[in-house]
Parts: sequence; structure tokens; C-alpha cells
Amino acid sequence: MGIFYGNGCRDNGCSDSCPQILTKGYPNMLKTLFIPLSLLCIPFVAAAKAPVIATTVDFLDYVFYDKNGAKDYYPEDVYEARIKEYHDAGIRKLYLRTDCNGLRLFPSKATLQYGEQELYHYEDVPGSMRLINTMKHYDILLKTIELGHKYGMEVWCWETISWEHPGFSYGWGMKELDPKLSELNERCKGMPFLDPFFRAHPECFLKRHPKYVPQKPAGVLSTEAQIHEYPIARIRFVNLPFWREKNLPTPPLTADDLAIYYSDTNGNYKRYEKPFHVTTGKTEEKDNFLEVTGLELHAKFVKLTPRTVFGKVYTLVLQSPIQNQVFNSQGQQIDAAWGFVCECNPDSESPEDIDRFMSWAPLSWAPAATHPKPAWDYRFNHVGFKLGNTDEYYAQESYYYGLVEFNVPLAMAHKLDKFREIAAYPFDGYMLTTYAQGGLPLDEYDFNPEVRDIYLKRHGVDILQEPPDLDKLRRIRAEGIADYIRECKKILGSRKLLITGEVPGGPDDGTRRANRQTYRHLPWLYDRYFADGIDGVLMYQEFRDVFTPEVTGGRPFLLGMTRCLAERGYDFPSDLENLLKHGGYDELEFYETLIFVAKPNWLKELTRLLEKYDAMPQDN
Repeated sequence: MGIFYGNGCRDNGCSDSCPQILTKGYPNMLKTLFIPLSLLCIPFVAAAKAPVIATTVDFLDYVFYDKNGAKDYYPEDVYEARIKEYHDAGIRKLYLRTDCNGLRLFPSKATLQYGEQELYHYEDVPGSMRLINTMKHYDILLKTIELGHKYGMEVWCWETISWEHPGFSYGWGMKELDPKLSELNERCKGMPFLDPFFRAHPECFLKRHPKYVPQKPAGVLSTEAQIHEYPIARIRFVNLPFWREKNLPTPPLTADDLAIYYSDTNGNYKRYEKPFHVTTGKTEEKDNFLEVTGLELHAKFVKLTPRTVFGKVYTLVLQSPIQNQVFNSQGQQIDAAWGFVCECNPDSESPEDIDRFMSWAPLSWAPAATHPKPAWDYRFNHVGFKLGNTDEYYAQESYYYGLVEFNVPLAMAHKLDKFREIAAYPFDGYMLTTYAQGGLPLDEYDFNPEVRDIYLKRHGVDILQEPPDLDKLRRIRAEGIADYIRECKKILGSRKLLITGEVPGGPDDGTRRANRQTYRHLPWLYDRYFADGIDGVLMYQEFRDVFTPEVTGGRPFLLGMTRCLAERGYDFPSDLENLLKHGGYDELEFYETLIFVAKPNWLKELTRLLEKYDAMPQDN
């Protein structure tokens, strides 16, 4: 599948982490589905207690990958058996993911439910239909609460603070291009999970400084008639200056290393067999480039793939869908939107298998601007382009799709409307997570008019005329997030609200995964959070010494630690034993439960260790 930009740690820039630890039956699970890293907490004053063991239920993963029972939906009895299994192993708290990026897994008036307006995972229609049918059989939220309570477990809601990612679809395992799916993908601009509100109001996302927004070159051919009048003759691929400091090696490619495929439908690609010439090197500005000349190619879709496997060395990174150039035989530049095909054939590294894959795998172009490393020579990532009008892609370059700017009143109001809907469900508590996938240079963003006005009033500087103090700019965004957290707590009243957190201003100690990079520079306004009534902090790392009485107001609060079970090389039994031995947390949370399906022995280890440290919970 692979649509959430990652919904997999590797595609999120977590590099080779999640998929490898899974059993053969789940090879692509965390590569494709949205991975929320929840965490947990516990009363800090009760550190001597045995910790509550918690885990996240990413329901989409169950529907797509737990194939037990009925094929057309995820049966209640199978779901109940899983929850009982976790209870029997010693787990006593569940965190439920309630959305699919911008879409909901329950009926919604604030936005769309998954499957409405035919928005779903286009590249895995059977899995999508199973999820849609499941929601027709039962309300996922109510069913999880019912089953959790049946077995004496707390059931909490997991909700993102800011991340409203559009997701993407198209070209991740779809063996034949369905014309209907092609039309749907075109209609949603390759972003099937974008909340329609944000599709209509991208100004609610972080706005890019105008000087960084690429402008469409004047005189570029764009009409269909002009595009097909003359063949494609030259393709030029140049790294963005953003990658200059990385000092990437010169692309080690020749014409013998490169295969070119073409299609008029983004399906049934054919190999280009005529001779061509490849030149690689560095520009005067020291940016890598690759140029293909001598072509005589009539096609709307073109893909370029290295026939040599380069491992993890990459040289040309597609950070923007419009950074490269295509020219016809008359020397005229042709309008083209760039994209990629990722993880082409994870079961093979032979050029022959790559060739076979490339003969049918469609091209994903719309989301290339936000993918962290769609390098064309990075393992099986391949780049390409479609000819045609790209105005929509230039418009997308103006915003950081997915990251909400809460200082925009329209954005704040809509996010609170969405939160009120989940607050209507009888969860035992609510968790706001900072989960968000990154990849773009954040210093170029958060120049929304509202932020500009606040900065001008506060510091007397117009951030569009003079470079801002980035720490001051980031504080304005952090204050908007704090305002949102405060309003969520008002909606919940006495019900528990937890947030995820990190060391305020602390260095990256290796725990700061790619899906939190978009928060890496923000100040954590813990004194405000506690003053506004939050009940606890969900930790990505150890930092309990931050929570002094001056910060917390002297009130008791929940504190917990989290772990991602899918980290490559993660030794769950050893880590769990260490956490239990040294204590200090009231709760330990493990993402996510479906990993236990792939590794059932870990549940046995959980029970063994809880009994060893006299931490196995007793049912009332």
C-alpha cells in the first residue's frame, strides 16, 4: 500500500526500522500505514506502584493485515479474541487511533468518514473495502470501548495535535491501472485522505516564505497540443540547494546503468529501447545533476530507474516535484510534474526484477514535495514525471501540507470541531500526540499573515521584510498549540487529557524519530499546559527532572514512557525488564498491538516479566 507517507517508519525517514522485525506474513505492514507513536503516563507521585502496561490499537492495521475470520470485514469475535489476548498477557490500557490522517473511522459531520466520496487506499481496494464494510457492521470506537471494558481495560482516544496529512495513493503495488481509480486519484490530486476543509483552506497550514516558493518559469509549454507536437529530447535532474550541505557524491551513472520507461496512461509502461546519452556531475553551485540527452520520446508519463542497486547511497533527491526540467526537440521546456515510485520490489534486488516491476507500477507524483528521501538511486526508489499543467503543484509548494497553524482562527475552530466529535464518545481519557511526519526545511515555513501580525505587534519586525528571530517565531506557533490544548481540556472538563512531550530545547539524543521532526525546534510550554489543566505528559524520552513544582504548580500528574516495538533490532524482553527493574514510571506504552500478532512470543515474555517483578495486574 504505502500511502501515508510513511505510514511506515522507513518511508518516514526512520530508515530500515519497522518492516524488518515483522514476520514474513506482515512484510509491509508498518511501511504503509500511518504510525502514531503514542506514549503513556502515570501518577508521578505513585512511582513505586507496578506500572500499567498500555498499547496502541492502530485499527487500520488489523483490518488490512489480520486476515482471520470474514474476508469482507473485520469480525467482532476476532477483534474480541485479540483484546482478550492482550488482557491475559497483562495489558490494561488501550489507545485507539480514530482516524486515517484527515479522514475519520467513525461518522463525522466535521469532515468525511473513510470511504466517503470514494476516498480510500486506491492501491489496495480489497483492504479498503474491508475497512469500509467493517464500519458498516459496527462503530469501531464504541466496539473498542465495549470490548476493552468487558475485559477490565481502560480505553483511551489517540488524537493528533496538528497533523492533518493528505496521505497519498497511486503506485504502491497496484498491478493494473484501473481507469476509475485513475480518475479518482486525479480528482483528489493524489491526496485521498486530506480533510475536505483543509483542501478548501490550505491557508490553515504553515505558510511558506514567498522567497522560497518556486515560480513556474515563463514560456513553459503546457497545453496538450503543444506537449505532443514534438518529442521529448532532453531531461535534466538537479538537486535542490537544500541538499548542498550534504555533499552528496556525484551520481555514478552512465547510460548502461539507466532504464527509461514510458506510458500514455501511467500504466503498462514500456521500456525505451533507442540509444540515449547520460551526463552526470555538479553544477557551478556544487549541486548534483543528471542529464539525459538524445531522446526521441512521445509519451505523457516517463520513469527513470537505475539498473544498478546502490544500497543506501543516494545522490539525487526529489525534494520538490518541479525542480527538474524536460525539453522537447525544439529546445522548449515542457510543463512537467515530478514524482516517484518507492520500494519497487522489496523481495528482490536484481535488475531483471526491477525491470519487470517497472513495466507496470504507476507513478505517484503529487506528494513528492513532502517525501523525505525519494532519491532516485536510493534502493528501489525511482523518479519520473507526467507532462501537463502543474499549477496545482506550484500552489502546494506554498504550504506545509499536514501541519496546522493554530494562530489561524479558521484552523483552530475546525480542529476543535473535530475534537468535540471524539469527545462525545465515552473514552476513559484522551491523548494528544505530536505525531507528524517531516522532511521539508521548517525554517522556510510559518509565515502566515496571522503569525506575521503577532510578530510585528510583539517585536516590531515584519518577518516578510526582515529575517525573524526563529526562536521567537517558533514560540508564537507553540503558543497556538498551547491554546488548542487548553480548549481541548475545556471541552473534556474533568476527563483526563494527556499530551506527548520531549525535553524542552534539548538536543537530539537519538530518540527523536522522523515522525517528530516537525516539532523538533518548538519550545514546550509545560508551565502553560499544567496551568491550563492537563493531567499528564507522555514521554518520548527520560526527562522527569524537568517537572519541578514551579512548572507543574505543585499538582500531581501522570508520567509515562513509550516504546516502538517495530524498531529494527529492538529487544523487547530486555528493554521491558530494564524498565521494570529500575521503575519510576506508572505506565509503559508500546506501539502497537499488531506487532504482537507477528511476534506472539513477546506477549509470553510480557507475562513472564510482569510476574517476575510482581507487576502482573489482578482483576477485581
